[in-house]
Amino acid sequence: MTHPLVTAFVITCNRKESLARALRSLLASDYPELELLVVDNGSTDGTVETLANDFPQVRVIRNDTNLGTCVAHNQGVKAAQGTYVIRVDDDVALAPDCLSTLVNVMEQDETIGLSGPKLYLGPSNTLWCAGGAIDWRNLDTVTLGEGEADRAQYDTMREVDYIGCCMFVRRSVYDAIGLIDEVPRIFGIQSTGSAAIANAYAAGTEEITAVEADTLADSISVNLPSDGLRALRAATQTDGAYIAVPDETILDAIAALGSVGIFSEPAAATAYAGLVRAVEDGLIEPDDPVVVLNTGSGLKDVKAAKQAGGEAPVIAPTLEAVKAL
Repeated sequence: MTHPLVTAFVITCNRKESLARALRSLLASDYPELELLVVDNGSTDGTVETLANDFPQVRVIRNDTNLGTCVAHNQGVKAAQGTYVIRVDDDVALAPDCLSTLVNVMEQDETIGLSGPKLYLGPSNTLWCAGGAIDWRNLDTVTLGEGEADRAQYDTMREVDYIGCCMFVRRSVYDAIGLIDEVPRIFGIQSTGSAAIANAYAAGTEEITAVEADTLADSISVNLPSDGLRALRAATQTDGAYIAVPDETILDAIAALGSVGIFSEPAAATAYAGLVRAVEDGLIEPDDPVVVLNTGSGLKDVKAAKQAGGEAPVIAPTLEAVKAL
């Protein structure tokens, strides 16, 4: 059997302990032709020094700042020299025979463009992911096998809609379809009365603690977001931020948007309030191109609109009364 070169690359930022575990698992692989890359997104915790001292055989792409996951992914793919490319998250450890098994599968069937292994929750027999399915009717995703004990129920190869954090890709696929567009910086905005994710961001942790939500923006009033970690990483991995704004600022944003013809509910206006704060704090430059996702109509919360703009005048239901405005 031939052994085509496999490039494994890991994207990391300030996670040197978990990165070291991931790299040790790759170095313990039984696959003989392996190139290792790390794309470091501006770590300041000694990651680069650890790589130089403990993993001299690993090629490192060093970014001065956190350029986000998409930029780093593209850097890794462009630098990869292998026939196959696998991106391994820095909190994942591979079994010694993982790469050999994936190569064997791909070499036997040239119609397979990408594949992936089963993933487990830590050193246990509990599955985290055996591929994913998309529920197009309900616009939702389903992680196959999540939380199940592995009883070999997913040991048969099958076609899936998506693969998790170890996507093993034939290099020719990247050559054919090109790299994904780079995702812009993402900013998440919450009310200070419901700021579980923003609190975690400010504390520099991924541990999201529940709050007692109390905000007029009831559409985003939640004690503990159901997928807060993914939302937090969307900001941190794109060099964005999470910002909390008080209800008073949200009301000001409703009025400001209304002055230019946008009738917004509190939850939607929170996004604009966050933009104003981000510019004030120097996180966004005044001339930066920005897209604000403002998706809720003020008709959903007329009470808040009255708080923001005052009592509306009563207009008679006649064309003349409207023209008189």
